[in-house]
Amino acid sequence: IILNKGSDIGEFWKKLKQPDLILIKPDTASSSPAAAIPAATSSRPRDHVVNAVKIRGRVDDDLADLELEIDLSLLAPGEAWVPLGIDSPIIGFAREGEKELELRSTERGQWEVRLEGAGQHRLRFELKVPINVSLDRKHLTMAIPEAPSTYFELDVPRPVQEVDVASGGPVGKTVLAGGKGTRLSAHLWPRSRLILDWTDEAKSGSPPPPLLAAQVEIAIDADLEAVTTRSSWVIRCVRGIARRLEIRLDELDVVQTLKLDDLFLVAAIERNVLTIPLGEAMRPGEMRLLVMETRRTFPPNAPKTYAFSGFPLSNAAEQSGAIGITQSANLWINVTTTQGLHRIDPRELPTELRARPGIGTAYQFFDQPYKLGLGIQSSPPLYRSETSTRMVLDAQTAQVDTTVQVERVRGRLFEIEIVVPAGLQMISVGPADLVESAIPIVAQTLATGSDRPQETAQVLKIHLTPQGRDRKSFFLRLRGQQQIGPEGAVKLGLFATRDGVSTASTVSLFADREVTFQPGDEPAQGDESSAGAFRLQPPGESSAASLASAPGERSPIAVLKSNQNPTCLRGRLTRHSRSITHDTKISAQLTRRSIDVRQDTELRVRYGSIRSLTVRVPLSRSQVWQVQGKETIKREELDQKAGDSRRYRLVFDPPILESSLLTFRFQVPVEVAVANGDPVKTTIPWIGVEEGTSASTTVELAAAPGIKTAVDDTAWISSALDDGDQSGSNRRRYYRLSKPVTENAGFTFSARLMDQVALPPVVVPRSLLRTVLGVDNESRTHAWYWIESHPASVSFSLPDRAQWIRARIDGRAADQVEHEPSGGFYRLSLPPESQSKPVLIELEYQLSGLWDGQVCAAPELPAEAVVLQTFWEVQIPWSQALIGVPRGWADENDWHWDFYVWKRRPWKPFSKLVGWVAGSPAQTASLDDLLGEEQDSSHSYLFGRSGKPVALNLWVANRAGIIAVCSGSVLLLGFLLMFSRARFRAISIMAAGLCLLGSALAHPSVLLLVIQSALSGVILTLLGLLIQRLIERPR
Repeated sequence: IILNKGSDIGEFWKKLKQPDLILIKPDTASSSPAAAIPAATSSRPRDHVVNAVKIRGRVDDDLADLELEIDLSLLAPGEAWVPLGIDSPIIGFAREGEKELELRSTERGQWEVRLEGAGQHRLRFELKVPINVSLDRKHLTMAIPEAPSTYFELDVPRPVQEVDVASGGPVGKTVLAGGKGTRLSAHLWPRSRLILDWTDEAKSGSPPPPLLAAQVEIAIDADLEAVTTRSSWVIRCVRGIARRLEIRLDELDVVQTLKLDDLFLVAAIERNVLTIPLGEAMRPGEMRLLVMETRRTFPPNAPKTYAFSGFPLSNAAEQSGAIGITQSANLWINVTTTQGLHRIDPRELPTELRARPGIGTAYQFFDQPYKLGLGIQSSPPLYRSETSTRMVLDAQTAQVDTTVQVERVRGRLFEIEIVVPAGLQMISVGPADLVESAIPIVAQTLATGSDRPQETAQVLKIHLTPQGRDRKSFFLRLRGQQQIGPEGAVKLGLFATRDGVSTASTVSLFADREVTFQPGDEPAQGDESSAGAFRLQPPGESSAASLASAPGERSPIAVLKSNQNPTCLRGRLTRHSRSITHDTKISAQLTRRSIDVRQDTELRVRYGSIRSLTVRVPLSRSQVWQVQGKETIKREELDQKAGDSRRYRLVFDPPILESSLLTFRFQVPVEVAVANGDPVKTTIPWIGVEEGTSASTTVELAAAPGIKTAVDDTAWISSALDDGDQSGSNRRRYYRLSKPVTENAGFTFSARLMDQVALPPVVVPRSLLRTVLGVDNESRTHAWYWIESHPASVSFSLPDRAQWIRARIDGRAADQVEHEPSGGFYRLSLPPESQSKPVLIELEYQLSGLWDGQVCAAPELPAEAVVLQTFWEVQIPWSQALIGVPRGWADENDWHWDFYVWKRRPWKPFSKLVGWVAGSPAQTASLDDLLGEEQDSSHSYLFGRSGKPVALNLWVANRAGIIAVCSGSVLLLGFLLMFSRARFRAISIMAAGLCLLGSALAHPSVLLLVIQSALSGVILTLLGLLIQRLIERPR
């Protein structure tokens, strides 16, 4: 059996089940054709019905312990062997209630159970099913009986992700108690086999991409305007699981039709890659059928050339196929370039592609992309016109702007006739350099049906200028206006060309926000004016230019397209009243003297726009309030008052079309009692909006440290959004107004000053410093402080001769830094959002003339500040070495081999140190800059201490100098002992004494550095001793 293509396998299976002919031997000619069909095709009456199947169990590594519960009904009395539809090799038990059941295995390896008595039976089986593992995924496959209700519940010992069940269906994931696994469960439709696969999060890693194979048939049809390609794909999954298909397109290709397994789709295109999501993941051995139609339009006034490189499929190891090119009678197609293609006889094309009429050229390819260049020429020339209308609907009128694109190929065009329907008033015709005159001629009568009077449309004859007659392509712009009647079914006129060879019409609809228009009412029978029904363009096919916003406050409605030449558009018009709703959120920061209030009011408008609003401000004239929004807001005070509130009009430019957020800021004075700690009742008012309705009102109340608040008003309900992680009275509390109120009564609460406990004003659990020493006697230091307890501002002073560079707060540049020259300190003001929570402060400064004293100095915090732990990293040039450990610091370095020498380096990378000081992985803005400053020509040392950082007294020397001193001393001492004829015992005693003295007095890091630097001298001394022995050897 030879198949032309992979997609023919489906037809082959159909022919086997439903043959066209049945051949019967002569001795069986008397028998009916139905008797020749195998007995397997005839179905015997079933003696049982499976009602439900339930599977429960647990997975342990590579084996699943399952309990299968089958609910079935016997239809006949007596004893019967019932097939179970399961093929598990290991069955622990088979029971009905407490009764053990008898099982037997069929020739196909499936199990049958013996049951007695008609009626319902509930069976339970214990199964052992192996778990298959491929790459990073696990698979559970088992045969089950088909039932209307199928449910499984499987416990997996680890967290899982990417759970899939064959034949579709959602799978629920529930974390087991204690986080010791995941429970997978789902209700599935009937199926004869359960296939479930998943990925353990512990082994998820980065799985390899799926591997696909594709067989492609591409048909190319060309005309003078564009080239259309229709490609048919048979895509097979070879390895992995494919959840989407990615096809690379040319940037000029427009996808017109996309069909996957006979279902039409709309897929997204990003960076010229068409992404097709698969509703059901494709597993190894499965296939998908894909049909795609694209169109590439030729630019006007340009050579008609077509460069085609195929449609490469991502993650495809094999993508071969054939190409068939259709040549029209009016076109000449010239193949200019081929690369990666093999020309074949069109009769060798696959069946479906060979059946297309007009194919004159055929190619075969074995991989994509390839190169195919075509040149297209016209013979004979054609004429075509296309109209594009932009219709803007106001409350009473419809503004119609139509652009007629005329493409002339043969002859000269002197005039064009335009049909102007009744009710549509022509305003202007242009452009002036192409239109010589526009003269109305005899009217054209349009039939409107048997029960309606006939309508008369005017015909406008447009004479072209000599410049327009000679142009190959040009545009005409028509502008008109039409009055709209009452709401309901309306008929809107359209400009249309008359006697055109072929026309296409596109209408882009826009409307005022208080007007809606639903196109699509059916025209009356025999209505010629509405001939050429419109079709709504999908969002993917609507061009950006067609849906560009109209002037003013109009919003796009739809884009309609017709391949004919209609003169009207029918639909239903509705006018709406404007609706305004608003939500209010009040954020209040309570201190002992005042309340800082921020009010966020979110406005939403439907069916209209908001040019101005009237607000009520319950504040006195001495109190200052501000309003901000994304629009420019102008406020005007009104003379009329509403009780104790003043009224203002807010004017917005531009107007609010859909939604906007208004932010009001003001301050309310308050005095919290200090003497006896009695509660003080305080009310927070808010600015109310008179227009529209209030949807919700919430209050977020935060008090300064030491102030406790309480709300007794039952109209306010405490929300569950309270910040439970904040301790004491400083946490934020949220309240919601339970019912709408007619008057702004404000938010009333009581505040009480709590007893104060003397604590350090500044607590720094962790601090980190980093100093980079340069060869130009300068150093640059970064200092990080994680401050958990702090006032509204932090003071610090820099070392002598230090130059201030910058400061950051939580990774953002500090805006408010004050310098006091007399005291020599800086004051860093914290932003409001950081004043009530721990904050990460970064300081950066530069110190000149460091090498004079070899001392690195740290910034000084206030004397009352408490620092718990400090690390300091020092980075020096590669040619230098740091000797010993500075006084008051501990060595935090490890020894490692660096190509030719042993060196010290910090035990923790710098990025993790920044994460340590911030209490989480480092995400500060300066981390990337610092890592970028690290160079291969330098190395670092790390030191630590408990408490505040003290000065680092560094002993830095040139590595070459250290080697010269150490090796030279050893060499000198060696030659002195050599020429002094000292005995070996004395030399060994002296060397041992020196080593013992060095290990007792010197730091291990210094001792190792000296020994390493003296190795050259030792080697040279031994070499000299060897040479002396050779010279003194008796001849």
